[in-house]
Amino acid sequence: MTMPNVVQRVTNYLHRQIAWLEQVLGELEQFERALDAPELDVLAARQRAREQELRHFVREQRGLQQEWEQAKNVSEEDRAEVKTLSERSRQLTEQLARRFETAIAQLDTAKNKRIKSAQALQRGRGMLDKYRPGGDLDPGFIDRRA
Repeated sequence: MTMPNVVQRVTNYLHRQIAWLEQVLGELEQFERALDAPELDVLAARQRAREQELRHFVREQRGLQQEWEQAKNVSEEDRAEVKTLSERSRQLTEQLARRFETAIAQLDTAKNKRIKSAQALQRGRGMLDKYRPGGDLDPGFIDRRA
């Protein structure tokens, strides 16, 4: 395989990866705004599909990285282009990781709020059961201790 093919394949890969990372970052912005919206399930399903795509990128990257490391006589211009694209990909990957951490924290906060709301509703239901009106002989009569 000639060197330009490796360079072209690596740069094509990096361009696709950068576009994919930018798209996923955009989707995460929607995810963060949709925590209480019905679209949350759709966005979560899309993120599960993205996991498959990411696994594909990782497999492809491993092969290309081995070829790149074995490539000889790659011009400095080509190396500089690959380095620039690699750096952009790294930056986007770090940004995506931070966004995922933020989304997870927001989901945990929303989950905790829902748990507290459910607990308050259960306490309220318990109070209603305890003090429900009834007849004089009914053990649930509201004035039973009067």
